[in-house]
Amino acid sequence: MEIYRVNKGDSLYDISNKFKVSIDDIVKANNLPYYDKVAVGMNLLIPSNSNKSNKNDFEYKVEVGDFLYKIAKKFNVDYEDIININNLKSPYVVYPGQTIKIPSSSSRQQISTLPFFQPGKDYEKYYDYIKEISDQLTYMAIFDVRTDKDGNLISEIPDDLPQFILDNNISPLPVITNFDGENFNKDLAREVLTNNMDKLIDNIVKLTVDNNYGGVILDFENLYPDDRDLFNTFVKKLSEKLHENNKVLGMAIAPKWEDWSDRPWVGFFDYEELGKYLDIAYIMTYEWGWVGGDPQPIAPLPNVKKVLDYAITKMPKDVIYMGVNLYGYDWLVYKYKQESAETVTLENAYKLAIDNNAQIMWNNQSKTPYFRYTDEKGDLHEVHFEDALSQLYKHELAEDMNLEGIGYWVLNTEIAPTWYILDDLFEVRKVM
Repeated sequence: MEIYRVNKGDSLYDISNKFKVSIDDIVKANNLPYYDKVAVGMNLLIPSNSNKSNKNDFEYKVEVGDFLYKIAKKFNVDYEDIININNLKSPYVVYPGQTIKIPSSSSRQQISTLPFFQPGKDYEKYYDYIKEISDQLTYMAIFDVRTDKDGNLISEIPDDLPQFILDNNISPLPVITNFDGENFNKDLAREVLTNNMDKLIDNIVKLTVDNNYGGVILDFENLYPDDRDLFNTFVKKLSEKLHENNKVLGMAIAPKWEDWSDRPWVGFFDYEELGKYLDIAYIMTYEWGWVGGDPQPIAPLPNVKKVLDYAITKMPKDVIYMGVNLYGYDWLVYKYKQESAETVTLENAYKLAIDNNAQIMWNNQSKTPYFRYTDEKGDLHEVHFEDALSQLYKHELAEDMNLEGIGYWVLNTEIAPTWYILDDLFEVRKVM
């Protein structure tokens, strides 16, 4: 796998010949909208010609005095694996000068993955996609389960979705929210945690047991900073009950690099205390550029690293999951205060760039791509998104920091390079 930046005059045909990789494979690996058009500045992932099953194999020329057991010991692999990969026949003799394949002992770092999946009305259209990348997924967080003020749970998860996820060797984790249908409601959260905490906890545990869920993810947002201790008590008690039933507790956590205990949105998140009780601390290291704000990178790498550097000083590293955005935004440059940005997928972004003859630029500080174009009404747009290179930087950061996991928001915005990069750098854990 390597990344190639498209230059002026390049075509997919030229790139295909240069790397001896088919156009079909390049298109698939990058969610390209066309087979015959590219935009200058695209960072294209060039997939390896090797298939997944043998990508870690390498060749070895047998030396004088070598025999299978000695070769296996030399490379720290099982000699039977050498026999199998080379289809050797009894008596399994190798000869000086003979070239054989050696299966690499896995040197890839292990990691867990947690994509969030919003079903919606047409969730079934993603089934083939999920099947295709199922080997890359440890858990899947699924919306929506809301609490009311009395501690009752209102589930909108489609009936067949959890079983489909289980059938694909992925552990489903329902997401429990304080969303009231319009907003994350701080008053609802305060009331249920003050008056009906134990009932809510019992209902959450029952939900996981009755539906064979692996656990739950809490996505409580916009709580009053003054309710920080109340929320900590809730998490502690829920963790104890879930762990008694061999279930995991995860949480979506707003990003920060100082405690900021009195600030809206982030103040009630007590990293140090929450880290004592969580199995999964999914830190949302994105949304610096957001739909209601001005055009800017959504997840600039320096900010991502700053948040994670802070997190690992406050909670165990083996619970931290770096949240990675799989989407982009398209802003109206001069009207962003009047009109919210539109969400774009990688394919959407590339199509906009190609159709409008826009050159894709690279922000070397944020390590993210962007471009501008003018629409048919004469309005100037600015698009910030994720591509193969920006995703590579984020995954390499997770590797360098030896994090427990990577989370993804959101699986519905399909992005192919992510899964090639994940597979190249990591061995994904499975819990099923």
